[in-house]
Amino acid sequence: MKKKIKIPEELGGVHDKAWERILFWQRCLADYLNAKFRNLSTKATLVLLIIFSVLTIVALMRLIINAIH
Repeated sequence: MKKKIKIPEELGGVHDKAWERILFWQRCLADYLNAKFRNLSTKATLVLLIIFSVLTIVALMRLIINAIH
């Protein structure tokens, strides 16, 4: 059962295509990393998590900037 992620209405709501695209690629990347690097050390997992988080923050910032303009 998929869990719906509640997105604030001022940021476009749940049905905004950009949000759907970001969430879709997050799930794809998480599934890929989980399958590919099943036996990673904790340090390597932490590095991948930091990179993944930075990419997500950049995508969200671009989305917010586009919503403002």
